[in-house]
Amino acid sequence: MEHAFELYIAKHRLLQAHHKVLLAVSGGADSMVMLHLFHHQSYPIAIAHCNFQLRGEDSLKDENMVLQYAHTHHIQVFHTRFDIRAYCQSKGISIEMGARELRYQWFEQICNTHHFDYIATAHHMDDSIETFFLNAARKTGIGGLHGILPVSGRVIHPMLFCTKKEIIAYADKHHIPYREDITNKEDDVQRNFIRLNIIPLFEQLRPDFKQNLNATIQILQQQEIIYRQHISEIKSGLVHASQNTLNIDIDQLSSCYPLATYLYECIRDYGFNISQVENIIATLNDKEEKQFFSRTHLLTKTRTTLSVTSLENNAVSNPIFQADSWQALKTIGIQYEIRDFTPDFQFQNQPHTAYFDLDKITFPLSVRYWNKGDYFYPVHGKGKKKLSDYFTNIKLGGQEKKQIRLLVNANNDILWIIAHRSDNRYAVTKNTKKVLILNVI
Repeated sequence: MEHAFELYIAKHRLLQAHHKVLLAVSGGADSMVMLHLFHHQSYPIAIAHCNFQLRGEDSLKDENMVLQYAHTHHIQVFHTRFDIRAYCQSKGISIEMGARELRYQWFEQICNTHHFDYIATAHHMDDSIETFFLNAARKTGIGGLHGILPVSGRVIHPMLFCTKKEIIAYADKHHIPYREDITNKEDDVQRNFIRLNIIPLFEQLRPDFKQNLNATIQILQQQEIIYRQHISEIKSGLVHASQNTLNIDIDQLSSCYPLATYLYECIRDYGFNISQVENIIATLNDKEEKQFFSRTHLLTKTRTTLSVTSLENNAVSNPIFQADSWQALKTIGIQYEIRDFTPDFQFQNQPHTAYFDLDKITFPLSVRYWNKGDYFYPVHGKGKKKLSDYFTNIKLGGQEKKQIRLLVNANNDILWIIAHRSDNRYAVTKNTKKVLILNVI
């Protein structure tokens, strides 16, 4: 494995001998083997360990093992603890998303303070294959099928050449200590379900399935490079920037085929997804002006032009979008679903999903920016709260506040701080008959 590790780093030009590398080490077999391999190379390294305090005594044992290994082998180590549950509750986000945010923010701080060139994580071949399946199950294109890339910004993934099975075998052979997270064996998480149930079925069909799919993923990565080069050339003639506005001529765009692919590539960097692209295309021949929102940008369709501007630049004018049907919400990137409320109804704790009692919602609905004095009743909170205080509590910066959008009921009550938190007055209760599910796409 040592030789394969060196070859992979060289093949993908991940590092040079003088680069300082910060290793993200959880204490699991993947990161401990990565640490062992790096320790036997000449790169200057240090360890970064986060304790999210999710597994009680087990989390402490993970931390102690990593610190002991660092001490024994004289490796510099940075370690911290996060109250992840409190953080995610305050921000209205999932544990997985919150952990990622805190982890990488902390890694970046260490790199900037101590002058590390790269952050190395121990994602391996199985992780990349699981990512392929997760994205394939959603609506995605070539960019969603390339698995985990060898390098992304200053984050490198030097373990993608090997499988989890190979990592465990190597750790056991070389007596490398590691801790096992028992939650990885629970199949109620999508990634775990794929790992435990889907991939083994393919391996029954072909024992070399992982290696073959990994080879396919690498081919897709190479093809994507050619694809991106072509798209860049087309965009240079199709997209025109003028005073903080991106303009696309509709007649010129309409001559492109496949139209949805070219439009998506023109506006994807501004937060618009393929579902919104389809909605935009459906309005291209309409005479009236239409508006479409991503989380960060506004796209305005006139008779001749598609114009994209930052919501930050539009915040002062407080534009209002009105929807007189659930279908209309799709134009601003919100999907809806209506379900019967049953005793076994499952709620997902995701920041971009909100649940409401359908009978309490009245059209027309509006989407607007927040104003000084706005208030709501946070779901799972205690009483009335000013939005300004809520934003302070979740530590939103000034620029982030300018991009906040509100979904407002016909009576002007705030239903939802979109992608953050809904209002308790419209929440699902034991008396609810129909549940409205809104999801930012």
